[in-house]
Amino acid sequence: MWSNVVAEVLMIICLVDENLCFVNVAHSPSQFLQGQAAMSEPPQLAVWTASTVIDGNTNQTALGLSCAITDFSKNYTSVWLKVQLQRLFNVAYTEIYFRNEGTLDRLAGFSVYAHNDDAFNSSSPDPNSLIYRHDPMSGCPASIQNITINRLVQQIVFTNNRPVGYKSVCPGYGSDVYTSIEICEIKVMGCDKTRYSPGCIDRCPATCISNHRDVFNGSCLQRCPKSNVPANDCIVCANGKYILNRECVTCSSYCKNYSLCNKSTGKCDNECSDHRTGDFCPEEMLLVTVLLVTAPMDVRTIGRVTCATNAVNIYMEEIATPHVDIVEVMLLVTVLLVTAPMDVRTTGRVTGAKD
Repeated sequence: MWSNVVAEVLMIICLVDENLCFVNVAHSPSQFLQGQAAMSEPPQLAVWTASTVIDGNTNQTALGLSCAITDFSKNYTSVWLKVQLQRLFNVAYTEIYFRNEGTLDRLAGFSVYAHNDDAFNSSSPDPNSLIYRHDPMSGCPASIQNITINRLVQQIVFTNNRPVGYKSVCPGYGSDVYTSIEICEIKVMGCDKTRYSPGCIDRCPATCISNHRDVFNGSCLQRCPKSNVPANDCIVCANGKYILNRECVTCSSYCKNYSLCNKSTGKCDNECSDHRTGDFCPEEMLLVTVLLVTAPMDVRTIGRVTCATNAVNIYMEEIATPHVDIVEVMLLVTVLLVTAPMDVRTTGRVTGAKD
């Protein structure tokens, strides 16, 4: 779930400034990257060829002469257009620009596939390669589609068909029976197969199978070479350490009886020592002497208080306190912060009511 949120945020950033994001691996002349495109049917006009979808021109009109358009009057019930990349890339997302001249109904119900080879079979597409399918009952598709991919890809394929019984709430003449290609640009945004992160600045270490990492956050997308590795970074930490930001760090020294911590989370396996609390046995703990102020005035209890960030939880270790029918008590606390240097940090009062 978190990875999806990160992906959506990064795509928004990319829309604002592509220089902060990924590379269009289908068309980046400055990096000598140029894919190839083909489609199932001939273009309606000679200038509306498949190659126009990877020329860098995002004009969404037929007169812009940069769209791949087939002849809708030919009554096609199944069409496809594919973009073949030069090699395998770690692709973050694809951005598809549809022709936006009242023809979106013809594109309703489309599907996008992402293959790590060139083995697309138009008669039987691989369901494991399906990335997205538009629901024609949800309305017309947006004229610009941003579709997360996050996998190793060499080929992107757009398909559409009109099977028997096809229904759509996107209005248009004849599009409930026939379809066509009406695409003006397809951007394939990503990194080289061994890199990840916006700007492709991070290199994938060899700890993941096929060196394949999440293009957004760098975690392994496939299982680790060693099946017993607990972390999604496929990094094995020694006993007494756990994984944090892809590095092995030492467990808290306050894990009970010097026991080990969880290698994935860092949580102490067997609770804490020295009356500390919390999953990680935090360093910040306040030792207090609690004086119960009642009539007659005498010391009833000695206890300990653990100070969290915004609250104080009082854990009373009863020594010898006879039953006292108290409606309201006041505790005078002397607070000693147990850290170096040892000094008195706070003196305060805690007012409590009878349980």
